[in-house]
Amino acid sequence: MDYKAYEWRIAFSLVVLLILIQLAGFFSMLQSNRAIAISAVEVELQTASQVVTRLLKLRQQQLAQSTAVLAADYGLRETLSSGDRPTIESMLDNHGKRIGADLGVVRGLEGRLIAKVEPGLDESPDDLDTRRLVSEEGGMHIESADSDGQSAFQFATVPVMTPRPSAQLTMGFAVDEAFVKDLSELNGLGVSVLSRGKEGDWQMLASTLDGDQNNSLAQLLPAQPDEQVLSGQLHGEKYQLLALPLSETQGADLQLVLSVPLQRAMAPYQRIEKVIAALILVGLVLSAFAVQLVIRRLVAPLNAMAHLDSLTGLPNRRVLDMALRQAELARQSRAIPYSLLMIDLDRFKLLNDSFGHAAGDKALQVVAERLLASVNKTDIIARQGGDEFAVLLNCTDQPAAERVANTILQALAAPIDYTGESLDVGGSIGVAVAPPGEPLPARQLMILADKAMYEAKRSAKGFVTTRA
Repeated sequence: MDYKAYEWRIAFSLVVLLILIQLAGFFSMLQSNRAIAISAVEVELQTASQVVTRLLKLRQQQLAQSTAVLAADYGLRETLSSGDRPTIESMLDNHGKRIGADLGVVRGLEGRLIAKVEPGLDESPDDLDTRRLVSEEGGMHIESADSDGQSAFQFATVPVMTPRPSAQLTMGFAVDEAFVKDLSELNGLGVSVLSRGKEGDWQMLASTLDGDQNNSLAQLLPAQPDEQVLSGQLHGEKYQLLALPLSETQGADLQLVLSVPLQRAMAPYQRIEKVIAALILVGLVLSAFAVQLVIRRLVAPLNAMAHLDSLTGLPNRRVLDMALRQAELARQSRAIPYSLLMIDLDRFKLLNDSFGHAAGDKALQVVAERLLASVNKTDIIARQGGDEFAVLLNCTDQPAAERVANTILQALAAPIDYTGESLDVGGSIGVAVAPPGEPLPARQLMILADKAMYEAKRSAKGFVTTRA
């Protein structure tokens, strides 16, 4: 029986424990970093939404002021009185280009279209219904200009006084790709504007994301247009999103969505995690060496003290008890026979009294060497204490056990040289063979072998065999 297996078990357990502790700490750090990154992204989104809202309100004020300036223009009022549509549209176009507007509309108080220009649009959207773009003074106005939500504008509508209200003037900025690109460059985030038509499905109006991500975003956006933070995958990549309602009308809802890829937020933490992972790996290697050193310098000596006889180096009674239990289990499960030999030195007390304890110690050491030379390496030799030894013969039946007993007797009969003196010890052996069939307590076989040994000692037969 290899008692050193205990050392390997202790070393393995310590290393596994260290690995588990390090992994637990590492994964806890990963989760903490992810939570911190998500929290930072949410703060970034909230801050960006405030910036976007203030920017839109500022644009609204500028647009309202510019529209009011044109509505108060004497030339426009005179032209409206004359009904000269080309001149009105020319004035709308010139003013729209000066302020960067994409749309200019003049309607009568009853809703009749008087003039319309689109100075900032490459082509006019289909089904553009500017009657939707009518607002009260104050507030921010962003609406869809068609029933399907295919186009939207931030606009301002003011009355034209001549001197009583005679028409409504509307100027607007298109909510388009240029619009979202400007917002994205301002805050460094992804910006998308989605509209919902009569059928209730969200569709992309303008976005800085790519096509596949836009499709994923349209499916991810909830039905309720309230401002909220969302988490989701856009074409396989994890994003944190902030949905910001722009309008709620009977025709269409508009939402502006700010987006941040988590990979971008996690990048600084991932660099730190790689360094920490490398440090953990180095720490584990150093810990393994430290465990090995502790095992070799501390555990191994204690283990040897617990399992080996300090004088002869043979296993002690504890090891023999464990080996007997294993042999019995092997006999019960696989019908493997085994035998136990108990050995007592015949003249050890006389030798000790005549030559002293040093001679006795020398004799015990020589006896241990001769016993080791008389049995197989798979057999267990143990010192029971004093001048008693035990030999567990694995895979051995009665005839084989008796042959081993004879071999041991012959080895013990040879004299031992000690400082020129010839020491004669000899020995008596009790042989106990584990019976087939019924289980046998290990302690019971030792009692039988011990009785047979004393019988051999009394009868001077050399060895006596007994069966349980």
